Amino acid sequence: MDRFAVDAFSAGAVNGVGDGWVGCSGSLLVGLVNLNNVERAWELLQWAQLVQPPLPLNSIHYTVLVTAFGRRKALDRVIEVLNDMNRWKAAGLEELDQFTFVELIKLLYKYRHWREVVLTFEAMRDLGYKANIVTWTTYLMCLNRTGEVQRSFEMFRQMQAEGVHADEKAYGVMINSCTSWKQASTIFEA
Repeated sequence: MDRFAVDAFSAGAVNGVGDGWVGCSGSLLVGLVNLNNVERAWELLQWAQLVQPPLPLNSIHYTVLVTAFGRRKALDRVIEVLNDMNRWKAAGLEELDQFTFVELIKLLYKYRHWREVVLTFEAMRDLGYKANIVTWTTYLMCLNRTGEVQRSFEMFRQMQAEGVHADEKAYGVMINSCTSWKQASTIFEA
């Protein structure tokens, strides 16, 4: 059944009926994922980028795949999706939003990939996306878990300078980092 749907959309897009793709492609990817065919959904997304001109993509396409691969603990595929997303963003060929990065950061954190959270957060900011308190707090936690306590305090100050107000969870992360690393004097500097 999914083969018929993909072929129908492929034929429509190649023959200039791009509106069919734009309007329904997110739903098609969700359908493929719900049928446990995540790899086919990934192939479809890659195909959309190869046709000339490339079909429009957005954060919904990537978020669906990041979430689906993450649920299957296929983190190598999640990273592959992220790299693809960054490549197309740099080329200016698609609209992305912070939501995809937030989902990725949550998945990486859930599976204890602390270093990848740090790198993903920094990539998100390098691409011009603003972090919210949830992503900032996760980032600070991961800096502490990778032993970069001093840097976590620098970034905590940066967060506040950017107008993101710390909540009790963010303060809790910073207090825990002081106590776990026996740097209690540092908390008074923050």
